[in-house]
Amino acid sequence: MLISKETKRKEESFMKTFIVKSESFIEQELVDAKEILDYDGDLILRQANQLAQEGYITVETYLEHRIMLAILAVIEREKDLEHWYRIRLSTLAIWSNSDTRATKIALKRIEKSLDSRCLCIISENSKKRINIPWFTGLSVDEENSFVYVRLHKDLSKYTVDLKEKYMEEFLSVMLGYKRHASMILHNFFCAHLNYSSSRMSSMQMEAYQKEIKIPVSLLRELVPNGVLAYKNTNTFLTKIVNPALLEINNRGYFLVSAPEDDKDAQKLNRGLYRLGKSGKKIQSITLMLMAGQQNTRLEKQRIIDSKKEQVEAEEEKTATQLLTTLLENLSEEKIKEVLAKVAK
Repeated sequence: MLISKETKRKEESFMKTFIVKSESFIEQELVDAKEILDYDGDLILRQANQLAQEGYITVETYLEHRIMLAILAVIEREKDLEHWYRIRLSTLAIWSNSDTRATKIALKRIEKSLDSRCLCIISENSKKRINIPWFTGLSVDEENSFVYVRLHKDLSKYTVDLKEKYMEEFLSVMLGYKRHASMILHNFFCAHLNYSSSRMSSMQMEAYQKEIKIPVSLLRELVPNGVLAYKNTNTFLTKIVNPALLEINNRGYFLVSAPEDDKDAQKLNRGLYRLGKSGKKIQSITLMLMAGQQNTRLEKQRIIDSKKEQVEAEEEKTATQLLTTLLENLSEEKIKEVLAKVAK
């Protein structure tokens, strides 16, 4: 792609005036930033199951979350979090399911509060909280409509070159939800169901149901502002969790319902889950999770199964042809001899 002299002059001017927030980064690193203009096809976000099940990103808005995940998804493909990257604002807006103006405003807001943008892992088992800064640097070049970004290298542990215990999802599927909580719970369900059904055929996946018990304390951490907003648990579930689960069901990637043996749950909570109580206090919700007809993991497995059936059919056809040819060229006595050996 040819860059005009005027554009190049503007970029050089931007580099000269740009102040890097961390002393360890020098101006030359921005000059040498890797440019990401576009990618063919849909971006796929890969995350460790632990991140999808026990992690959240500190953001103020759903758009900020979408932008940060889009940046992560595209840099994951580069398999290198050590470099600065330059991304066109209009392209980032498309990836994050937004428009260029809103994306730029959100990025400027992120730029002013980089220190507070963290990845938090809240493990129920270890009782530890892990905080990793999301960015080591970010700046918006408004004049040329680019964003310069460098992610923290420790994120790679949860996102890059994962060999096991990870989930994948198309970014457009995750960011297609209207509700922020829906996207987060979709991600959460991916990690649970996709891992459990990783060795299943498409028919087995369609019939598989997984029971998941989610502590309310974890739900409040995962869902944006869940700790602060709606301190009454019943109100939190009614206003935040229920609409999110209903949207997930309507999209058809997952199907959520209360356990079949819980008649009370079928009447209450819109049949979405069973309440776990300690006295009158709600401690958890339990739900049954299934892959819906639009589930991307199920769709992929159907393609794999179809190709496998085609290969097996071809192999069977070839074997039959070979056997027919062999029989046609054997004498009657030889055939009887072979059959006698098989019988023994």
